[in-house]
Amino acid sequence: MAERLSVPNAQRFLVADRHKQSRRNPMTINQAFKIIITLSLAISISSTYGQRTVLPVNNENFVIEIQGKKTVNKGKINFPITKLFDINEIGNIAILDTAQNRLLITNISKDNFNNIIETIAFPEGIEPISIKINGSNIFVGGDFGKEKIYSYNMTEKKWSQIDIPTEIMSLGKSVDDFLVYSDTLIALDNLIMPKYLLFYSLKDPLSINLIKSYEVPPNGTYEQLHRILLKEEYFIILSSTFSGYTGGASHVTVLDKNNLPDYTGYIEKTQKNIFLEPETRPKGLFNGFTISSNKKWLWFIRKRPNRDYSDIRWIDIAEHRNRIYLLEDPNKLNIFKIKQKFFKERIVKGIWHNDERFTRQLTSNKLKSKKLSVESGKWFVSLENSLFLVYQNKQGEFNFKKIK
Repeated sequence: MAERLSVPNAQRFLVADRHKQSRRNPMTINQAFKIIITLSLAISISSTYGQRTVLPVNNENFVIEIQGKKTVNKGKINFPITKLFDINEIGNIAILDTAQNRLLITNISKDNFNNIIETIAFPEGIEPISIKINGSNIFVGGDFGKEKIYSYNMTEKKWSQIDIPTEIMSLGKSVDDFLVYSDTLIALDNLIMPKYLLFYSLKDPLSINLIKSYEVPPNGTYEQLHRILLKEEYFIILSSTFSGYTGGASHVTVLDKNNLPDYTGYIEKTQKNIFLEPETRPKGLFNGFTISSNKKWLWFIRKRPNRDYSDIRWIDIAEHRNRIYLLEDPNKLNIFKIKQKFFKERIVKGIWHNDERFTRQLTSNKLKSKKLSVESGKWFVSLENSLFLVYQNKQGEFNFKKIK
């Protein structure tokens, strides 16, 4: 069943109770009432966007608002159903309509959101797969032979391409996700190894420049990076690999954002000497850990190394109230908390100094799991105090369910 909604026939507003007003000085009351109205409007303007998002109901998209514990439908919006959208701090929403090759923009904090939808064609030379909106800029990432990042400025009404260094950009690469913290945009570089986190300065919205990049430690062969989150001081990356020995696997890699290791020098040394001793490695080499879906108890792996490894897929990730949520295909939810004890250094001896051993791998028993009462989960949608799951029923219709 879809999330049960409170759908008013007309707009409902919270109205101040005037029945108990004082009958003292009417001028004072009027002044006080004006102050209350002004404060109420200010609070409404500053917080309404944070409690609105777009979610599907019976295969149609709606603007949904959280009012206390209620989920209120504010009306159908003329957007396609997709997870490729983002909302900024004043309620502007940008969505990638890849079927029609266009970008759609409106403001869902306003009740006439359908009447103010802007339609912008994608620039030539990009197949977009990721989006982030920050202030007046909409960042679109993807590929077209090589990875690309474009920025659309809503004030200037124009596209501009953001530079990616030639030593990073290569055939087959793509930008699969973004995040923003402080005045920095971080792009998640995917596919062809090595993969990177690309840091861009947002201090000048009309001049976005690369300021640094870090290699992302790999977890195995044919790895794809899907999503990146920022939780306090940690980067959290969802990825997947494939191996002929263990089959398909999903991974959640957690890195300390304040102490990202530089792998370049170490890789150069290992290429010259594969027997490089552990004590010669950079000190920051193991400031991270990975939880893998196919990594089980070691005694089980030794006894049955190539059995019972089903293709377990984690297809989306979200952070809510200090916990990490993993959506497992088709209808399972995995939850864990980041703990400092997970960051212990991995001891590697002998010739196992290859580039797949940079992060400490933990067994999936660190997760708490539960079955979901949906047919097929698709992706998470987060608000400040709520977490929703978009799913499809047996008839193929999209709906949503509140998780937390």
